[in-house]
Amino acid sequence: MRCCIGALRRASGMTMVVPDSNPRAGSQANAAMSAEWLQEMKEESARRVREQAARIQALEEGERLLRAHSRSLLGSYKGRLTPIAAAFAIGKTRNPAEARALFDWAGKQTGFIHNGETCAALLRVFHKARLAGDAFALFTRDLWRYCARSAIAYKTMVEGYCYVGDMDPATRILAQMEKMGFHIDVGLHNAILRGLIRAKRVDDALDHFAKMEKNRDTDLESYSIVVSALCDEKRVDKAVDLLYSMNEESFLPDVGIYNRIIEAMSELQLHGAYLLFEQMIEAGVLPNSATFSFLVRGCFKRGFLDEGSELLRQMVESGCVPELATFNAVIEGLCKVRRVENARWVMNEMASQGCSPDAATHRFLLEALCKMDKLDEAHRHVQRMIATGCLPDTVTYSFLIKKLCKEGRPMEAHRIFKEMIGIGREPDSSIYNLLLASHCAASKATACYELFTQMKERGVLPEPRNCLNLVRLLHKFHRFAEAREVGNAIPEVPLLLLR
Repeated sequence: MRCCIGALRRASGMTMVVPDSNPRAGSQANAAMSAEWLQEMKEESARRVREQAARIQALEEGERLLRAHSRSLLGSYKGRLTPIAAAFAIGKTRNPAEARALFDWAGKQTGFIHNGETCAALLRVFHKARLAGDAFALFTRDLWRYCARSAIAYKTMVEGYCYVGDMDPATRILAQMEKMGFHIDVGLHNAILRGLIRAKRVDDALDHFAKMEKNRDTDLESYSIVVSALCDEKRVDKAVDLLYSMNEESFLPDVGIYNRIIEAMSELQLHGAYLLFEQMIEAGVLPNSATFSFLVRGCFKRGFLDEGSELLRQMVESGCVPELATFNAVIEGLCKVRRVENARWVMNEMASQGCSPDAATHRFLLEALCKMDKLDEAHRHVQRMIATGCLPDTVTYSFLIKKLCKEGRPMEAHRIFKEMIGIGREPDSSIYNLLLASHCAASKATACYELFTQMKERGVLPEPRNCLNLVRLLHKFHRFAEAREVGNAIPEVPLLLLR
């Protein structure tokens, strides 16, 4: 037995301590091992600190080089040029031509030799400018001799093509890397997945992902990328299958992956989204504000108010603060069924949670009040909005003006119209024409003509039918000059008068 242990010790180069009958000797041997291990750790830590310090020094030198280049002072640059410093300065140069000039200048300095890192920095500048073809030509023509055996340069080329969604060259370079024996890390595979999805080649991305799974080259981000793409294409069932396969591969889905699927399912299969929510909690993944928000919004959009209210209560009790979109979905759902008082309570709750209502929040409430024919209350709410500094938008005013006009209250609509202009909201042509038609129907000739004049000044064209009614109204009150002015403004009006 001792011979076997000694042979293993010699073959592995490791020091092993064989249990001895003397406890004190064994204790001394363990202490010696601990001291040796501690010394190795200290040396490794010191080495890492030295490497980090050297890199920081090189990056600082890169900043000085970049400043010298931006000020056209490279001729007087006297710093210690290293590939790390050069790569930093080149990578920070946004203009491809300037980056190339800096790259060429560095290559001419005594003792400096470009490597894969400096080449990759130059290629990234070209790719960020969406000059993938120029980058490839530069790589094959000029950079090859510096980085023929550098994986980072090839990787940069692949990532650049993926960035612009040009995937055929990207996959060819990837195949070339495999032939040359380069290790393809999971980060590069993920770049391929993103590029294929960006190019709308989701099925090709799924095929590539299947190869990654087969070779065990996946990580949590790989699954997140594919799940998100499937959800975007409404292929939620496939995304759920992938979620279950993660457990088989010993990957624990995080809250982001669950949220992405729940968001998609809440729009298509709300019941399935709720079941997944329960499975998420059972798996030990705690929901966050986004999780609750997707479910609450889904419930209220479909009219499941009690279920949505219960989820909202759980959300607040769990310490998750609802966001503005969640509150708006709740208020919109309540207003659709005309539960205005409940909607007001939620608006007050928003304030207590530190979330300020926006124009859309108020618009939902105003639309409900208008549909319930509570126009005076709606107008008072608009005035409260202005007093609190939340100015109504054009859509909000338009809805209220249209409702007043339809109710035959043109003068009140006109007052709100003036209030709208007074706070800087510009009405569209439909509001002008609606007011004009409403005033004509109420035989308000002066108000009609003033509104017509205002429309001319603002370059808003009245509808021919409104002009015809205004001409007839002005004739009725013997205001012939004004009627002639209106008739001359729209060529179609004389033709309409002949019918």
